[in-house]
Amino acid sequence: MSSTNEGNILISDKELETQIQQTRQLYIKIEILNTNDDIIDEVSGECIGGTYNINADAAIRRTCAVEFRITNKLLPSEKSVFWINKRFRLYIGITHIKTQEIIWFKKGTYAIQDPSIQLSITDSSIIVNGLDKMALHTGDISGQLSTNYLIKASSDKGGTYVHQAIKALMEDGGETNMKIDETSLLIPYDIEKNMGETRYDVLNELVNLFYNYQVYYNLNGVFIFNEKPTDLSSNIECQWDFAEYNLMQSIEREIQYSNIKNNFIVYGGVMDNGSQASYHILLTDDKYPNCPYTQTRLCETFTRDWVIQEDAYIGSSTAYDTAKKAGKIDKDIDEIEFNIPYPEKYSESKKTEIIKSLKYATQLCKNRAKEELYYHQQSTDTIKFTCLPIYSLDVNNVINVYDEVSGAIGKYVVREISCGLSSGDVMNVTAIKLW
Repeated sequence: MSSTNEGNILISDKELETQIQQTRQLYIKIEILNTNDDIIDEVSGECIGGTYNINADAAIRRTCAVEFRITNKLLPSEKSVFWINKRFRLYIGITHIKTQEIIWFKKGTYAIQDPSIQLSITDSSIIVNGLDKMALHTGDISGQLSTNYLIKASSDKGGTYVHQAIKALMEDGGETNMKIDETSLLIPYDIEKNMGETRYDVLNELVNLFYNYQVYYNLNGVFIFNEKPTDLSSNIECQWDFAEYNLMQSIEREIQYSNIKNNFIVYGGVMDNGSQASYHILLTDDKYPNCPYTQTRLCETFTRDWVIQEDAYIGSSTAYDTAKKAGKIDKDIDEIEFNIPYPEKYSESKKTEIIKSLKYATQLCKNRAKEELYYHQQSTDTIKFTCLPIYSLDVNNVINVYDEVSGAIGKYVVREISCGLSSGDVMNVTAIKLW
């Protein structure tokens, strides 16, 4: 088995074996980190409970609350392991029955938020709340802009790519541990935020230019900018196969018929010469053989004019067939020839500028169309289930499910996880269908 999208971390045989054992001896370990994420201390054997949560759609993807027995080492103070300028990394361990080795599962890197001390006659404890490092940019812990922030729009003379702007923004916030995918998208307009707004406000606007991209902190506390799992192929490997190792205790399935759509048309801005960028995705059997919501399978026909996929004009009812014969349907946007009218006064440089802008706008339309396709196809079939904790599981992992009663059969993508840290706790998982 292997995970997807969150680092392609392979599960070892020992990690698999410990999670399917009939009995588990559980351990919790905390590594204390400085602001450079270097390990400076460790806390183990003092944890008495808590929870951790992961939500792929939240700005702060990972949160936790860990409860410890009170010791002098843990009481909040400048010399304490839990202080305002420290972070921690959470691990859950299971004893391997055959080898007696503790197999550790990393469950995230966190900044400390508001420790609380609970005192009673019979028991005294401290609860440490952790937010992943995005909280350092959202304003939950820090991240407010000290001055106005401006990113200038790109022009025909050059400009800034979105991934470059994101890297510069995070470096301004002191982040040095990053993995940022390069893109071909330039900043299309001025992005300006006022003093007091947050670094995440800027970040969110930059990311939303793509629609199908995401930013988050991974398990190791590394800042990630990459594409969402909107193009997961049907033969992708699973992180966990519930058909083979069924640890489920209960399952609910919800299908939103009202959310189903199979014809997506996105229009962009109108150019100076009257041309308009657009992008069209139609779910057909040949391009989406595993999807039950295609035009043919739902016995639908479209009588409206076609908007040519990966082209920039609105054609007649025969335009789709014409474009398909010409080989335009599956071409990259940069390969498309835009045969559009120009006023006589336009120079060649002006025409080139319009074509460049048109291709750019079409790419934005394509990004949005892909996001809409994902939302209205994958998110129509949702399952929520409880199971024995699978500590190797993360959001955006693919799981295989086989439940004849609910009809939840096939591959699903995990979107949310909630789990307790005590030996008797269960895991709650939300996942969406992968067609």
